[in-house]
Amino acid sequence: MGAAPHDETVMLTIVVPGPVRNPMNGSHGHWAKHARWAKSWRERTAQRLLVHHRMTPADAALFRSPTSPKQITFVCSTVRRIDPDALPAICKPLLDGCRDAHLIHDDGPQSGHIVRYQQQIAPQHRGVAIIVEAT
Repeated sequence: MGAAPHDETVMLTIVVPGPVRNPMNGSHGHWAKHARWAKSWRERTAQRLLVHHRMTPADAALFRSPTSPKQITFVCSTVRRIDPDALPAICKPLLDGCRDAHLIHDDGPQSGHIVRYQQQIAPQHRGVAIIVEAT
């Protein structure tokens, strides 16, 4: 008996390189330093998404309707294990960058989007992979 028909899932994966840190740790200095950190991650995420969108028309369906439900998985590649409770705070600027790039319309729980967080120990590939799937 053959395999069941497989639905074609539209999926997009991009990587935003750079060392991640927990913004909930108070040892990173003045609030302005945190604001610069968050702005940098947010802008780099939006830029990578927009460049990918323009370079890869096959993924255009994900950008065509920011309100259509999507599953977004953030995979943090770090030097050492991070407290799982910190992952949403670490990835918040990246999620905002997804909104800035018009991949999603809202990041709140009422938006219909599913956001997941994972981590892996990969010191040679520090950064965050963003995997987006239409649901």
